[in-house]
Amino acid sequence: MGWIRKNWGLTACALLSLLALIKLLLQKVPGHFRVFSGAGNAIWHLQDPYANDFGTHVGYYFYSPACALMVFGPISVLPEKLGMVIYMGASWAVFVLGAMKFYQAFGRAANIDSKYRHFFWMAVAAQLFSGILASKLEVMIAGILLLSISLLFTRPWLAATLLAMILNWKFQPLPVAGLALLSWILIQRDIKLPATFAAALGGWYLLPYLFIPAQTLAQFQVTWMTSFTNFLQDSVLNFENIFAFVNHATGLSISLSAIQVVTGVSGVALALFTGLWLLRELGQEGVIGKGEIRDRLLHGGLLLSAALGSMFMTVFSPLGQNNAMILYAPLLLAGFVCLESAESKASRYRWIAVLGIAWAIMTLSYSDLLPRGLRDQLRQLSVKPLACLMLGIAVALEAWWKRGYFARVAPESAHALPEGAIR
Repeated sequence: MGWIRKNWGLTACALLSLLALIKLLLQKVPGHFRVFSGAGNAIWHLQDPYANDFGTHVGYYFYSPACALMVFGPISVLPEKLGMVIYMGASWAVFVLGAMKFYQAFGRAANIDSKYRHFFWMAVAAQLFSGILASKLEVMIAGILLLSISLLFTRPWLAATLLAMILNWKFQPLPVAGLALLSWILIQRDIKLPATFAAALGGWYLLPYLFIPAQTLAQFQVTWMTSFTNFLQDSVLNFENIFAFVNHATGLSISLSAIQVVTGVSGVALALFTGLWLLRELGQEGVIGKGEIRDRLLHGGLLLSAALGSMFMTVFSPLGQNNAMILYAPLLLAGFVCLESAESKASRYRWIAVLGIAWAIMTLSYSDLLPRGLRDQLRQLSVKPLACLMLGIAVALEAWWKRGYFARVAPESAHALPEGAIR
């Protein structure tokens, strides 16, 4: 009972997730899971897993061949219900581990007490509930993403390998990985880690060739890219992103080419902002060459990278499905770290307001906790990107004006690093 009282937020989140898992077992097997398991079974039998909905009518399989082999292949040999329990139970455990390690890494960097961590678990519980009910791989992807960012301080090569793995599975985490590697290059002045990431990405891409004849796999990859491109063209304005919001709010029809231009320009702008922030901090007198200060700045750069990258992949992504919103977890965690680092009551109240508004929009608009009719009506407003955009801008402003957490990781900070950090 003592552990439950000390971790009441995680306990409540676990109970709600268990409720989702029980509901998942009692209802008909979700179409998404049947697509995933069907793809895993097909690829191990040298059959094309793409452009096939396996009789579900919920869409095609769009993850990588390596993901079908490694994740869904083993699950496909199990009875469906057992496979679902193992798959979603493991996904939940990976997410919880990743979130705990992330919070620990950045919280200890500024010696902050994680008294608000309970509210993070409550805030993210609804998105976990939705992800479990839909059997979404994004639950596991979000957990590995958070774990990878935290491991960059102690086991950077493992972190790079894990980042490459999930990026091979699905392109969506690219903004977080890209900004994190940019921070590493600018602060550590080292390209060995990005080179390791590139090599690992190539390795995950080549892995299926160990099990599938080259000509057969090449045909699978052609089908994969073709069906994925067609899917994006047909669906980009049907999912929750900033372009769908503009479309619903103004009635404007936005072409795919315009979306690509805006997305590209926005990505470059975020990279420039992150790079300029890092260069400004590094350029202060006496900073360059001081290992301890550079390590503190790496914490700030990686927190900013996780937040802005997560914002980008939820605000601008054409794959922003309502039951995969767990991918905004890095942004939400960054917000809670900033809340805990607030240096005044006014700043603390501002963060409580920002996080509260973001939570309300994300939960009330997109959670399976609400009746489907009400949820669908709210979903039509496409306001999710506004919540993530607001939270991302708040973190960016905190960093630029060197407040709270970002003041503590600035050169003048005297706070200690977590034990085992890079030197």
